[in-house]
Amino acid sequence: MKPSRQIVAENLVSFRTARGWSQGELARQAGIAQPALCRLEKAVIEPSTITIDRLAEALSVAPAMLLTPIEEPAKVSA
Repeated sequence: MKPSRQIVAENLVSFRTARGWSQGELARQAGIAQPALCRLEKAVIEPSTITIDRLAEALSVAPAMLLTPIEEPAKVSA
């Protein structure tokens, strides 16, 4: 099983790119620093529950979706 930070990293990239957003845009929408988002997407750091909530809200997904492995690219409406 993958570590949760790796699952979050993969899901963040998938949901962000499905919307056509840059890291900077997602960071702005979520109210977090862009370098922190970069480290999250590289699975270098563990996200806090507050950060998970902010990212999920910005991406219009349930927080659990960021923690659940996905098998195919996310299909979401912008």
